[in-house]
Amino acid sequence: MKKTTRPALVTLLAAVLLLPSCLATGDYGNMIRSTEVDDLFESAAVLPGHTYYWAGPEAAPDAIIAIRDDIVFKSRFWHRSSAPARHLAAWRRMLGTRNAPGTENYYYGSYILAPDGRRIGVWYGYVDYSPVKKIDEHTYTIYAPTPSNMAQARKKRFTGGLDF
Repeated sequence: MKKTTRPALVTLLAAVLLLPSCLATGDYGNMIRSTEVDDLFESAAVLPGHTYYWAGPEAAPDAIIAIRDDIVFKSRFWHRSSAPARHLAAWRRMLGTRNAPGTENYYYGSYILAPDGRRIGVWYGYVDYSPVKKIDEHTYTIYAPTPSNMAQARKKRFTGGLDF
């Protein structure tokens, strides 16, 4: 190897290794897919100590979340459910379940995690991910599904993940 390429290679390797730490701000949480969460929503069971919200049309929401009561949730795009048991039962009838014959339930269940890994709620939605942003120690926002990521999710499902 030429002596002039070695410093370039070392610089490139250092940049690749340092880039993730430069991009991470520590203000964003995550979502982890879970069949336990799928089962929870499909059973229409209400989690005690959680407040429920939905995004999109009330009759067939794009996503449903349940946030722990000790978490302050801020968002202009989510609607708070005043009757979660009634809503969950109606949504279950409308959306069906993964295992029901003749239904195409493409909703995904996930745990909503704070940046430190704590579970702050659960997600059940047409898309399998949305950003979770920490505003302060106890305050979070979760972005509602957008028309663009909804369209991408539909395309992915109906083309088997193939890009046309």
